[in-house]
Amino acid sequence: MRRRAVVLLGRAEPGPWQAAVEPVLRGLLRDPHQEVRRAAAEYFAAAPAREVATTTALLEATRDAYEYVRHAAAMALGLARGWTPELVDRLEVRLREGDPDENVVRALEDAYPHALRRAPGAMDRLLAIVLERKGPARWRKALAEGPQADAALAWELLKRLEARPLKDWASMPPGFGPGLLQRMVEFFVRAEEDPPPLGIIGHLVPREMLDPWLIRRALEDPEASPEHRLWLIQQTLDIPENLREGVWQLLMQALRAGEGGPMTLALLGRWGFEGVRRLVEELWGEPETLRRVARHLRQQEELGKLQMAAGNAGGPRLPKPSAEDLPWIEATLARLVPGARDPRLEPLVDLLGPWDLGNDPALKKAVFQTRIPQLLLHHLADPVECRAVAEAVGALFRRGSLPRCP
Repeated sequence: MRRRAVVLLGRAEPGPWQAAVEPVLRGLLRDPHQEVRRAAAEYFAAAPAREVATTTALLEATRDAYEYVRHAAAMALGLARGWTPELVDRLEVRLREGDPDENVVRALEDAYPHALRRAPGAMDRLLAIVLERKGPARWRKALAEGPQADAALAWELLKRLEARPLKDWASMPPGFGPGLLQRMVEFFVRAEEDPPPLGIIGHLVPREMLDPWLIRRALEDPEASPEHRLWLIQQTLDIPENLREGVWQLLMQALRAGEGGPMTLALLGRWGFEGVRRLVEELWGEPETLRRVARHLRQQEELGKLQMAAGNAGGPRLPKPSAEDLPWIEATLARLVPGARDPRLEPLVDLLGPWDLGNDPALKKAVFQTRIPQLLLHHLADPVECRAVAEAVGALFRRGSLPRCP
């Protein structure tokens, strides 16, 4: 009768009643009848135990003479919410003891990373697994795929990481290029089997807590390379409004210095075409810098295309303009005097992407309602300027070949 009652409770809808019955069911883990003990353990394997006392009882039940009780109790530990550093110590002891049933051993091992998410004061053990790669890879996989850590533990984790260099917990993957493809493939294969620290941290710490912290760390860490700092920011899902200007300044600093690699183009994409517009305006008085930056961004885009051709995920692309950007493009092209060989013409064509405007039927129609085509045609008379705009003109007018330059 007791076993049947426990089974029925396990099938009932969750509710406040579970807290009231937990002490009673916890006592049944010591019932003289093994099937009652089994039913109680299986209940907690489906309905997470809330109290520390229940976690303690479940640990004791993993030594039960009946293997089904041990297995269910070990599985229940993987859901239990009441953990303390002392209980984590006892779980480690239980792991070292082993068990004749491999299912029990596996369930106990699966419970360990879960306990570290819950137990305040278990940070040293967690860092040993995440940063020092101690323990089996499946623990790190479980941490990277399971639920978030408790808020207090998440804050403690970030506090500990403050004192460590980026290379300890946020190392960059290999870049793409000649001789690096195999290394890049091996990196991602390893990451799938044994997640890197930052991948685990991203699952343990809530994004609304992690993203601002990562960005501030990148902005305030002069020891790291510009590319590493930009890469760290790119790992975030969102850049809070109060940090966007700082990120933009770091991005411009990297672009001016010719540093940052593909992360510059990837991060520029966070601003959309508005970022291209701001970049052009800020560098308008520095034609040579504008030329270098445009060339760098286009090179990164081409590298991404090569990466895609090699069978990997494509790299970042320059943001594309929309109909709302056409008045600005028209006004910017109008600032250039045909025949003056303004050094800003070529980088402008590179960044504004007029050939992209010719590949979108709806956008192309809107383009021809502006002076953009005429402004480009005016540059065909000069041999130097013609080479800068020929491809764009060909795309807009759908010519079978590029215009012949004088």
